[in-house]
Amino acid sequence: MNKQCSKCKLIKTIDEFHKNKEMKDGHFAHCKECHHLKAKEWEKNNREKRIAYQKKWTKENPELIKKYQKAYRDRTDKGILKQRRQNWNKKELNKVYESLIPIQNDKCAICEKPFKKRRYIDHNHSNREIRGLLCQFCNVGISYFENVEGFAEKAKNYLNNYPAKKVSLRKYWYK
Repeated sequence: MNKQCSKCKLIKTIDEFHKNKEMKDGHFAHCKECHHLKAKEWEKNNREKRIAYQKKWTKENPELIKKYQKAYRDRTDKGILKQRRQNWNKKELNKVYESLIPIQNDKCAICEKPFKKRRYIDHNHSNREIRGLLCQFCNVGISYFENVEGFAEKAKNYLNNYPAKKVSLRKYWYK
């Protein structure tokens, strides 16, 4: 089924119109694109009203906000990672964790510095094989090397041929 937009006058499919129970055909007279443009224009012209409304709504609906935030966390990567962590067999994981501490002499497997605060269990994300215990810095660093293709080589090239090497910027940094 097709319908003509009252704003842009283009004929579009009914899916391109928001639903509205009060209209005869159950959809707004203007298309989603025109509705979006109108809403953006209103937000631009009524910034203070929008901010005041958002503050008021936020203050009046703390439970809904918590619900929305939880739903967001559950459907994003953090939620997925949390779910994956819960799928680990905790007893087995603790056995491996405790056995790695003396093997690594309570040091990071990469930088070999003693752990200051927390130990991170490094694992292969594709097959979940545990590789060792890392400090926070190395754990974050290795994720770049593992997830970004060619990152290690690019980082090495950068350290050997950084852009500022071509221009003598040292005099600007040090006094």
